[in-house]
Amino acid sequence: MSLQTFYNHFILGINDSGHPTVEAQMPFSGLLFRPWSMLFDNFKTFIKLALVFSLLLSLLSWVFGYAYICRYNIYGDIDFYCSRNAWSYLPYFLLKLIAFSYFGMLFCNSLKTKPLSLRQVLTQYRLVLKNTLLLILFLFLVMMPVISFTLLLVRVPNPDWKIEIIYFAFVSLGFLVPFIGIRFLSNFGISFFRAKPIPQWQIWQRSRGNMLKILFALMFILLMGMFVFNSIHLNLKGLPLAEISRLGVGVDFFYNIFTLMFFTLFLNHCLIQYDYLYNGETDD
Repeated sequence: MSLQTFYNHFILGINDSGHPTVEAQMPFSGLLFRPWSMLFDNFKTFIKLALVFSLLLSLLSWVFGYAYICRYNIYGDIDFYCSRNAWSYLPYFLLKLIAFSYFGMLFCNSLKTKPLSLRQVLTQYRLVLKNTLLLILFLFLVMMPVISFTLLLVRVPNPDWKIEIIYFAFVSLGFLVPFIGIRFLSNFGISFFRAKPIPQWQIWQRSRGNMLKILFALMFILLMGMFVFNSIHLNLKGLPLAEISRLGVGVDFFYNIFTLMFFTLFLNHCLIQYDYLYNGETDD
């Protein structure tokens, strides 16, 4: 990309044909409530998929020893198989992300005007790999503020104030990454939807002026998720450890259903961004 092209695309917002990229207006009420209405409108499909994938995720956690109740080991011994091998968490984590990728693809496929067959979705291995990598990238971007904070916390101050300022300025950029990244979530959603990707510079231009609305809508989903999962944790914490162990299988199953529900809400939000950016002019 030439310097002139970069200036036209990112600064002026002019596309290759010479026409300026129009900024899209995303209604706050739509960003806030439409992910939930999409979930409830397609709740029957969600439940069918969630029951299957919740069982699959539970089986993975039981086999690898990372069931939800294993985190209660800090309060005492849990009569449940819990792994203490940190290395086994990596294959478990990757398999879990692949399962989420398939779930997201199947749910988004059900939203299409002409859905693909189950076999067609399940055999799209390259798309599954791409979406799994996107999930890893998303988690990395979300963790950037934590990484930046850790680097600032453990650093040894340099006596040279110039080096110290440069280090602080560079590392502090990690706190801004999630706020910039949320404006590109439409491409995240349409990858699961199996639609044609949009140039990143075009998304950046069309989504200008909507960052706060996007941020508050995502925060609402996040706060609701924190409320639900915190309630589960506190309610179980009040039970005797023996009873928690007996409830281990059922708790893990329902915990995964709620996890899939909030993952679906996040995907819905990404698709809604895409819908508002292009005024409903989607492939399907």
